[in-house]
Amino acid sequence: MSDILEEKTYLKFDSPTMEKLIVGWFFKDRSMFLKLAQYLVTKNWKKNSFFNDEKLQFLVNACYAYSDKYKKMPNEDAIYAMIEKLIKDDFLKEEVKKLFKELKEKDYSEISSDFIKDMAVSFIRHERATEATYKCDAEIKAGNYDNLDKIMRDAINVNLEKDLGTSIKDVKEVLPMIQEVHDDSEGCTWGSAKLDEKIGRIQKGEIAAIAGLPGAGKTAWLGHFALSNFKEKKNVIIFSFEVNKQRLSTRFYKSLFSLDTNGILNLQPETADASLNDPSFGDIRIITKQANTFSSNDISATLNDLRTYLNWEPDLILVDYILITSTNDKNKDSSDTYKYYKTVTEELRNVAVEFNCPLITACQLNRDAMGDKGGSKKVVTSKDISESRGVLDTVDYLLIIEQTEEEKYAKKDADGKGVEGIYRLRTDKNRNGDNSFVVPFKINWKTLKIEETTLDKKI
Repeated sequence: MSDILEEKTYLKFDSPTMEKLIVGWFFKDRSMFLKLAQYLVTKNWKKNSFFNDEKLQFLVNACYAYSDKYKKMPNEDAIYAMIEKLIKDDFLKEEVKKLFKELKEKDYSEISSDFIKDMAVSFIRHERATEATYKCDAEIKAGNYDNLDKIMRDAINVNLEKDLGTSIKDVKEVLPMIQEVHDDSEGCTWGSAKLDEKIGRIQKGEIAAIAGLPGAGKTAWLGHFALSNFKEKKNVIIFSFEVNKQRLSTRFYKSLFSLDTNGILNLQPETADASLNDPSFGDIRIITKQANTFSSNDISATLNDLRTYLNWEPDLILVDYILITSTNDKNKDSSDTYKYYKTVTEELRNVAVEFNCPLITACQLNRDAMGDKGGSKKVVTSKDISESRGVLDTVDYLLIIEQTEEEKYAKKDADGKGVEGIYRLRTDKNRNGDNSFVVPFKINWKTLKIEETTLDKKI
């Protein structure tokens, strides 16, 4: 890779006139300079230049170095001082001064700043994409294929955002944001009126994890979140690295139609189609991949494909589950589990922010959370998380599944077979407020339907 960086290909602007306009505009628009000049700086302006006129490269390099050091644009005197100090040749020195004076005195009133910006961005993306092509070629020759997508996306990602923050004095902007967070129509439901009331609906860009013992029903709970939001006309996508599409689809259909396995096998397509096309429903899409092969970059690429080819945007992203999700860097050492899973969680949060929707995943509890007779202890906390600790420190919400062995089959049929059970969800972390409270639920084992209940009455 270092060889490629040393052999960086410097493209030139197509038009000498356009390159003068861009550099001249830099001196009039400090914001544009700070955003774009970083992509147009070279190590040596005499040897390497993006500009046909190397004197323009000198001005960009010198001004960027000054701005980086003093955190402001140089004034005219400072620029002339830099020309005097950094250029030894007297003739070239006078030529650069003359060029700078020409750029400063030019009348830009008839020129669109957006046009100049667009031309500069187009050139930068072209140059960076060309450089990335060389990098990808080197990676391919070395047999490294995992980072190709990231290299290309980073190359064309030229950041021109103008987010200058929000003042709390700007009531007209701040109050609607506050009201949005507490608006029941915004965000996604936890599938529980009590949870929605206690901790608020999970909002865009936030990330949550549900933790449980192996076999405790983490996938069932993610399915409950999916179906609850599906019924609110939201688009939900679930990335499953453990359970296949057939099993997940069966679980969804059982819960939606309140049918057991035999009932689903006898379900007529016409009946299912008529019910699922209810205009009050959203959509649930299932993507299944092998464990430890799919990363946040892969999730992002899949969602971009859905946007491009199906015009489909998610309202909620579910990942089942985080401990078998790969980091974007497939070569990252996983021996330090705290750092590894913290990185995975941070990368998943970036996906939630990128697609402006919540993301819920699942993680594992260790054996300390197990009860003496099976199931979980009566009370489970984040102390019972081991390798998932990096997840806990990163997520906005952590919900813990509690279910003792007695609660698992709290209601039995005449043959002594368990038909319904009790689950308790403990809110162990809530970055936005209340935590350490419990909401009880009941589950029908035939249909896998989960519903909020109360512990003071038998199910």
